This record gives sequence, structure tokens and C-alpha cells, in this order.
Amino acid sequence: MISFEVVDDLLQKSRPRSYSLARTMALLLAGAVLGALVARPSWLGQNLLLHLVVPQILLGVAVAWVWTRARRQQRVMASLEDAWEAVQFRNWDRAE
Repeated sequence: MISFEVVDDLLQKSRPRSYSLARTMALLLAGAVLGALVARPSWLGQNLLLHLVVPQILLGVAVAWVWTRARRQQRVMASLEDAWEAVQFRNWDRAE
């Protein structure tokens, strides 16, 4: 049987972390900077290498961040599906 302490602990773990908003804002800021660099490449100066590399790095960071978040969501969903299946079969040890 699941105790109240376990339920409370699971509820605390399921709440979003405070730094997730900061990461989202950082991603939005990176997108704004990327858009600004594409609109005004003169901000990077006359170095052609910077014109090519900086936007690609920002885009790569954004793609990597979204990919890792999506993978984490997939793992959480799989865990929730397993727990729900265990609850339906009344296998309480596996549901915890």
C-alpha cells in the first residue's frame, strides 16, 4: 500500500522545477539573438567566419535543448504508462 509520505514525495517531485522557466527564457532569448543576427549581420563585424558560425551554434544549442527535453518527456511518459498499468492490475509494488 502507498503511504501518505510516499504520495506527498511523488507530488513534490512531479511539480515543475523553478529553473525550467529560466531555461525556457534562455531559449527564447537565444532565438531572439539568432533572429537579430540574421536580420543584421553587421552586428558581428566584418569577419565572415563569425557570420557563418555564430548563428549555427545558436541554432545547434536550441535544437539540442529541445531534443533533450523531448527525450526526457518520453521517459516520463513511459514511466507513467507503466505505473498506470500496474495500478490497473493492482500490482502496488510495481506501481510505486
